[in-house]
Amino acid sequence: MTTFIIVALIVVAIILLIMSFYKEDSHPEVDQKIENFSISLMKEMEQLDTKLKQLEKVVQEDKHKKVLNHVVQDTDAVKKQIESLSAEGHDIEEIAKAVDMSLEEVEKVMVEEEKSEVV
Repeated sequence: MTTFIIVALIVVAIILLIMSFYKEDSHPEVDQKIENFSISLMKEMEQLDTKLKQLEKVVQEDKHKKVLNHVVQDTDAVKKQIESLSAEGHDIEEIAKAVDMSLEEVEKVMVEEEKSEVV
């Protein structure tokens, strides 16, 4: 009896499997809508990725500009400090130690300042 039930279930399973190959898709519109939605979602993600890359580039440029401005401001402050120490009568070695620069750099700054004062 159990063999009969098992055989009957296998036959029914085979018949259902064969029928599933010949059965038409009952919801082609839903499949098409899902496919269209998926395509539009991919396009939007691509656009967002492009915009994100543009924003990252702008932020990177802004950081670079800020760093350059800071360096220029620091350089101007050091130049003013060198001028001030030089005007007070300190020699180049003392000035170099005070601003934590090499003698050559301090001399270069002082020469540039003298040239700009002459012009």
